[in-house]
Amino acid sequence: MNMKLVQSSLERSFVVTHNGKEYFVKYLNSSDQILNLANRFHWEIFDENHEELNIFEFENMTFKEKEQIQKNRELRGHLIDFCIKHFNDYNPKFKDDF
Repeated sequence: MNMKLVQSSLERSFVVTHNGKEYFVKYLNSSDQILNLANRFHWEIFDENHEELNIFEFENMTFKEKEQIQKNRELRGHLIDFCIKHFNDYNPKFKDDF
């Protein structure tokens, strides 16, 4: 057999509870460009309402909004650190015969 690996992608999904709230954390990376990575970071985080965790600050935001953005950035860091520590916890047992 003449096979050659052209590209490899890795995706992991996590459901994490933190302070009584549930977060959906997704990681995606690829050895080459893929459409799913266009205009996004490797990590995406959604809250229990399926809203993306807002980490972007704009000039016209109020002080209170900017404080929340800072809290979201800290939370994002904690969630990503936690997921990295548990990145390989799930190891499926692949069968030789499909």
